[in-house]
Amino acid sequence: MNNIFDINRFGKILSKETKEYFAKYGTFELALLAGYVSYFVIEAIFGGSPIMAEKRIMIITFIILICCFAAPFKVYGYVNDRKLGITYAMLPASALEKFLSMVINVVIITTIGFTAAIFSLDAILSLVPVKSGFEGTLFSAEIFTSENIKFFFSIMLMQSAFFLGNLMFEKHKVSKTLLYLIAIHFAIVIICIIGFKVFGIQNISMESFASGNIIINGKVIDEDTFKGALKVVAYVLYYLYSFCLPALFYGLSYYKIKTQKY
Repeated sequence: MNNIFDINRFGKILSKETKEYFAKYGTFELALLAGYVSYFVIEAIFGGSPIMAEKRIMIITFIILICCFAAPFKVYGYVNDRKLGITYAMLPASALEKFLSMVINVVIITTIGFTAAIFSLDAILSLVPVKSGFEGTLFSAEIFTSENIKFFFSIMLMQSAFFLGNLMFEKHKVSKTLLYLIAIHFAIVIICIIGFKVFGIQNISMESFASGNIIINGKVIDEDTFKGALKVVAYVLYYLYSFCLPALFYGLSYYKIKTQKY
């Protein structure tokens, strides 16, 4: 038997944990959907005008983020507990199989499944013939843009931080996860500030923008060159936050599952 990955063994643990997922998290997801229905009812009764799709998509995005970021803590919050976690450690599955099952349940099923559910709910509510209800569809060209689609898929990457936080901390998981995310962000900001100081960017003369040239430490730099440099920095930060950090977090999560001690 392959100690790293066996498809039959993986299928069994995935099936088991998926059933447990809906038992543990289904009620919370239904509560979020019920909250959205309550919002519709309140607007339908007390609202003076229809709620357009552009406003609803912001509310829906916030609800989806809550659902996705809370999933690791509520579904797998017990796995590193000194007592309850022993049952998880005894499961007949390798670390890779446990990791993949965890990813499928709290990342893929949560993000895609809940997003589909709340979008469908919104579509149904928009058909209710009330004066101050929901107007327009979320599947319009103005809402269903490539940027919005990319954002919803990027949620799976953003979940990596909470995925790791759940495995790292035994108690106060949410608060500690938020604190370490803030610490990482400030560390990146400090590194950027140090980099700016090294290149003298902190001494920019803002009046020089009017002349089309940028003056840094008394030296004239072409505006296009300066903007090009800023664009490079923006791309580096984008790939750092969007891909490098999520890959690191998921890698550390797998390592934590593999080396977890009780």
